[in-house]
Amino acid sequence: MAYVSKSSLSSPSAIYGAGFGKTRYTTPVNMINHRNGDKVTLRPTVVISSNNKKVITSFPGGNCRI
Repeated sequence: MAYVSKSSLSSPSAIYGAGFGKTRYTTPVNMINHRNGDKVTLRPTVVISSNNKKVITSFPGGNCRI
């Protein structure tokens, strides 16, 4: 989750206001399972505080599998 969060914040494809002093960042992140070759694109959402730039929450978005 740290990897996809960092990717979303360093080069976001979209930035949205989330209300109440929060900003939401997202970007597609391609992941590959090197054991079996499965590929998946995650679209994580990272919500940060607009005033102090701290991460409030982060979640992987669509196509997440365990």
